[in-house]
Amino acid sequence: TGCSRNWVKRSIPPVARTAGPSRCGILIKTYSAHFSGYKWLLGRRVPLRRRGREMAVITRTQGIVVGAAILTAAGAFWCITALCYWSARPGWAIPLASATTIGLLALCAARFATSRRVVSVYDPVAAAAGRRIGMLCGVIFWIEFGLIALCAAWLARHGLVLWIPIVAATIVGIHFLPLARILAVPLYYGTGVFSIIGVAGCLLIPNFGLRLFCVGFVMAAVLWTTSSISLWQTRASV
Repeated sequence: TGCSRNWVKRSIPPVARTAGPSRCGILIKTYSAHFSGYKWLLGRRVPLRRRGREMAVITRTQGIVVGAAILTAAGAFWCITALCYWSARPGWAIPLASATTIGLLALCAARFATSRRVVSVYDPVAAAAGRRIGMLCGVIFWIEFGLIALCAAWLARHGLVLWIPIVAATIVGIHFLPLARILAVPLYYGTGVFSIIGVAGCLLIPNFGLRLFCVGFVMAAVLWTTSSISLWQTRASV
């Protein structure tokens, strides 16, 4: 009968109910995709597409901080050299040099510890570039140490021991020039230039003891200033 046919038709499930995903499901997927595209870096929520760039900045910052620590230690060495040739040094000279060294090293350690809070992500391209840069820096350092050793031996053999600090300071200043290019740190160009000019200016001092004091003081001032500027430039990265 007509009544029976109408009842059968009404029992067929409507096709529209399974035609597509529900609006609620679309909203849930969109919400999940939105928040899965973020990671926490140094207390900030940054998109994953920026994660590689953030990690590159952090790695570069760590390298600069380690370099600043090395510059601080080298500055302390040259400061000791200067104080050795300052017979009339006041009592506050050594405490001031010690406080400067300890303060810069403490700041380097704090900056490095802050950058280490980021979970590192292995990047084969960045790792290969880092190994290449490390190898080139090692070559430069070995050449520097070799030249200083050869010059020191030659000067000592000819009775020119007092010229060893001057020659060593000149070589140290020169080695910053290729180092600035390899590490892409323009600040090191200024470090090298000021070191060379400062040592050359000290040669105009007739008194040899005062000349050596000025060489040590100039090198310590240049290296500590470079370390301070490096740490100041990395403040926004950490």
